[in-house]
Amino acid sequence: MARGVFAFLVVAHCIAGSASAALPSSRPTSTSAVSTLSAAEAAFVAGRYEQAVSLAAKLKGSSLGPRAAYVQGYALYKLRRLEAAARALERALAIAKPSVEARFLYGLVAFE
Repeated sequence: MARGVFAFLVVAHCIAGSASAALPSSRPTSTSAVSTLSAAEAAFVAGRYEQAVSLAAKLKGSSLGPRAAYVQGYALYKLRRLEAAARALERALAIAKPSVEARFLYGLVAFE
């Protein structure tokens, strides 16, 4: 369990780092968006995947979109909703510079 949580946090960090380079600076990040993303990540780590999906969905189109899409995709994968997981991960890969970890997870979804 701890290894999975660690992997999730590493991947989320990688996507967050690449998101700032991939998105225009005209989309500021609000404090409420950051709080929502933090809540989505905490819900994921706690195993509340439905809640993580719901919270991450609220951030679609925000400057945190790549991270939110990744969290949503990973939570959907854990819920075995593979088609929806693939769509969320495709969004994450399309709007952020793709990371090796995000591509790996997308591959896992594809082979399930």
